[in-house]
Amino acid sequence: MKSPFSLACLIALGWTQNVGIGTATPTSARLHVVTPAGAYAAVRGQTSNIQAWVAYQYNIPAVGGTPSVSGGAGFYCEPNTADNIAIFVRAVPNNNLATIGAFSTVPWISVFALTDNTTNNFNPAAIYGQLNVSNATLGNFQSAIRGYHNRTATTGNPGWSVGVEGVGVGQSQDGFGVLGVARTNSTSERAGGSFQAQDMAMNLLSWARVADASGAVRKIIGSGGVSEVIPHPRHGRITLTAPEAPEYWYFDFGTVKMVNGRAHVDLDPILADIIVVNEEYPIRVFVTPVDMPDFKGVTVTNRTATGFDLVELGGGTSTGYLDYQIVVRPKTGYGEGRFPYAAPPLPLKVEEDPARPLTKNRPREQGREIFYWPPDAQVFGYEELYRARMKETLEPTPPKMTPTSWK
Repeated sequence: MKSPFSLACLIALGWTQNVGIGTATPTSARLHVVTPAGAYAAVRGQTSNIQAWVAYQYNIPAVGGTPSVSGGAGFYCEPNTADNIAIFVRAVPNNNLATIGAFSTVPWISVFALTDNTTNNFNPAAIYGQLNVSNATLGNFQSAIRGYHNRTATTGNPGWSVGVEGVGVGQSQDGFGVLGVARTNSTSERAGGSFQAQDMAMNLLSWARVADASGAVRKIIGSGGVSEVIPHPRHGRITLTAPEAPEYWYFDFGTVKMVNGRAHVDLDPILADIIVVNEEYPIRVFVTPVDMPDFKGVTVTNRTATGFDLVELGGGTSTGYLDYQIVVRPKTGYGEGRFPYAAPPLPLKVEEDPARPLTKNRPREQGREIFYWPPDAQVFGYEELYRARMKETLEPTPPKMTPTSWK
């Protein structure tokens, strides 16, 4: 029999006939190795830093008390030292499909990733996806990780089709199911998350952006109303919808006692610190007398940034209670104006928006300044902590890779 070295060389060069080790001559491969009696792998390769088995039929051992993978594996690799990768696959430049393909026909999953972190050094991710884009003209969605669920034309509605699912289980630790962060200097469109509902013909039915900073900062912006659902034992599930307005307003309510036809109302000092009061946006007051049938009416006088007076008309001297509602302009988003332009839903970009020329109020393009509160971390002095934790969350550990990092 040929020596192992010459056999490996000849097989690699394709100069030999099909070769079987521990079996008859194969017909579907150059080399066919069968697991020897008492062994748990057909082929084992090892260097000083890493070892790997092919046709591994033994249960993959548990690590750190985490569950093991039973039933063996076609290929099992185990680094012996730190900073080694178990499996690394590099696609050639003309590969236009995928670097790794996973396919399963059994009722389980195609890819399973388990990271057991017992160190206090850093927080690794079970799955990390990074997309480096250097093309200056490539458009559309550029996603580091994309999930696509496809249920065929099977009839019935037994479950839910979910493109991406996030579950944060923290027991006593704080948790989020999904964290979305947009980090960009573009002010045309930026938001923590963008969500849409479509029909099967891809008609856009509803859309919303969350944590939006495309213009004045908003928690939520999109189509439709903002609603609350109350489960009531007598009336069922009730939907309540918030009122909408061309501008942003704060409301406050109260009751004041009128004595001899006069009353004074001081604004809550907290409210006074976060509103704008001027000739364009004075305090607006709506008053209703309570249990005073002979009341002559009331006028609002001496409106300032901190309060106002209520005086009975016609020199009246009534004594009793007045309910009032005030409407004031917040500092938040001040300067944006009425009916401001809204960026279109994805995937349309602002410069492609056919509705943009029809909008009269485009504050940024008209040179109008919009008021922004300073960032929360700056106001309360935890900028360094914020940046450090966000860097750990948004940037990989070890440092992010470039196409030439691994040869």
